Amino acid sequence: MSEVQILFVDDEPSIRITLPAILEANGYKVTVAESVPEALAFISSRRFDLLLSDLNIGQPGDGFIVVSAMRRTHPDCVNLILTGYPQFETALQAIRNQVDDYLTKPAQVSDLLSAIERGIKNRKSPDHRPMKRVAAVLRERTNEVTQKALRKMKANSDVTPLSMPDRERVDHIPLLLVRIADQLDSNDPDLSSFAKSEAAAHGTLRYRQGYSAPMLVEDARLIDEAIFDTIQEQLMTLDLSTLISDLRHVSRILELQLKESLRAYLEVGKAAA
Repeated sequence: MSEVQILFVDDEPSIRITLPAILEANGYKVTVAESVPEALAFISSRRFDLLLSDLNIGQPGDGFIVVSAMRRTHPDCVNLILTGYPQFETALQAIRNQVDDYLTKPAQVSDLLSAIERGIKNRKSPDHRPMKRVAAVLRERTNEVTQKALRKMKANSDVTPLSMPDRERVDHIPLLLVRIADQLDSNDPDLSSFAKSEAAAHGTLRYRQGYSAPMLVEDARLIDEAIFDTIQEQLMTLDLSTLISDLRHVSRILELQLKESLRAYLEVGKAAA
């Protein structure tokens, strides 16, 4: 049997010195990369049986970029993630179709070797299902996000004092999600003229419905939570190489939407005073 080829990716110099030496002493052939660009160059030019990557390489979540690139280029490669953040456990378990296993730093050598051996032994057939962008999930899960947001609004003491039909609380959300998805597809986090006018109309409506400015802000926060919860539940279907940038864009778009709504809200209040 030929040597198992491992690509090890980590930006910590001490780990890059010690861990590959341990792996090679146990019969593995190790290629070391210290950055995402270096890892991507190796992936495009060599064949690997197993990827062992830190979750955070320079930037939080960069390890997912390497994993996604490896899955596209070498779909039969086993992918292992090292993370120093135990709170990532739930999220990592949810993306088992992209990450075969993970270990929490500092990992015991015996645990690491066992994970590598287990991964190689149980290597799965390539999964060729296309990975989705966040925009696609928002379009497909519009009703789910809306219902999550409604439940959060009705359970939130800062918003519940308002007596109004459920529909009036959330009827703007489907169009909001469409605008966010459109902005993501265009790779432009700035609002279009349509999105600005719709956000302003929403701020005006909320003023007339009796919302206070803090309530308007809280409403927006709950929608953000509903979007995040839905994305987290759909991690198994997402292209992790774009996930971090997409989530940043979503946050930026929601922030701009809220600013435009607040601007219109305050203008209406000033005119009515």
